Amino acid sequence: MNYKHCCVVDREGFYKTLVLVLLEPDDTGQTVEKIQYYDLNEGERLIEAVAPSNFVRPRWDGETWAEGATSEEIAAWGQKHPAPPPPMPTPEQQQLAALTLTQAQQDATINQLQQANAALMLQLAQTQGGGEKNV
Repeated sequence: MNYKHCCVVDREGFYKTLVLVLLEPDDTGQTVEKIQYYDLNEGERLIEAVAPSNFVRPRWDGETWAEGATSEEIAAWGQKHPAPPPPMPTPEQQQLAALTLTQAQQDATINQLQQANAALMLQLAQTQGGGEKNV
């Protein structure tokens, strides 16, 4: 059995729902579209394009989908549907973060020790060099 998915839009092009359309031959052998579990209302039509999920109120302009919601509708939708919290890190991600922190702390300690060593070497060189001048 052949079928396709279509969007139903109203007379103004606003998305209503997604439907399954069966493609069946009629008595003459011509393919007939039969919408499953939905009856088109007056002014509604089928669009063979999947509505995007990133619009609050998708509107078909005859060629492509556009945002049909007003800025107020978008703001209201955003308040009702806040962004989900970020996912909790996996144990592996937590372990990697801890190891990365440890490595950064060790690198900082090594840098401090290298600076202290350089200062001591400079002091030693100045002390040894100063002693030779006095001899």
